Amino acid sequence: MTRTILKALFLIAALLSQGAYGGDIPGSADHPGIGRIPGASIIAYEHLPNAVARYPVERQGRYGFKEIGEATGELWKIAYRLPSKTDPASAIAVYRQRLAELGFQ
Repeated sequence: MTRTILKALFLIAALLSQGAYGGDIPGSADHPGIGRIPGASIIAYEHLPNAVARYPVERQGRYGFKEIGEATGELWKIAYRLPSKTDPASAIAVYRQRLAELGFQ
């Protein structure tokens, strides 16, 4: 589960574009336990109280996956636009630290 969270954070950070603060999309909110990097804005948001998330476990070839894992529970998908001075690698480091502080490995 922890690896899944870290993979999701990496994917989100990789998809973020850098730019000026543009405000959050309507109806969005930060995850209550993790928060956000100062100056970041929410550009995509989904929160489902009970959902099934599928994720790749083992790669097969260049583009395929041999095994797909599945997790059930509360699902948060939040994509942020980072401040211009924050690169995705720095964002990943911040969120890894926050997750470690919450007891994730």
